[in-house]
Amino acid sequence: MGARLLTACLWVGMVMTLTGAATRITGWAASPYVLTVGGVLMALSGWLTRHDDESIVRRRLWRQQSLASLFVVAAGILMLTTHGNEWIASLTIAALIYLYTSLRLS
Repeated sequence: MGARLLTACLWVGMVMTLTGAATRITGWAASPYVLTVGGVLMALSGWLTRHDDESIVRRRLWRQQSLASLFVVAAGILMLTTHGNEWIASLTIAALIYLYTSLRLS
């Protein structure tokens, strides 16, 4: 896939994830689906992006971002299956991993 398409998928996924998490407060029935699809888009764009880094540290950070994407998808699934706020823990873990890796990769 083209780099522009993958970047667009990443940004759309991030916006959908933020929208899904923010609209959960309002009780919007589609918010778990929006969050889950956003997480899947983020995960796909991360997995399909070619990383030609020879550095072990950078490859490890890219794998950690893939793990964070799985936590976002898990948050969406938890939002669908549970009636409490368990999904917040998964989304917080994903956000912390993304924060750490973005600071280290730049």
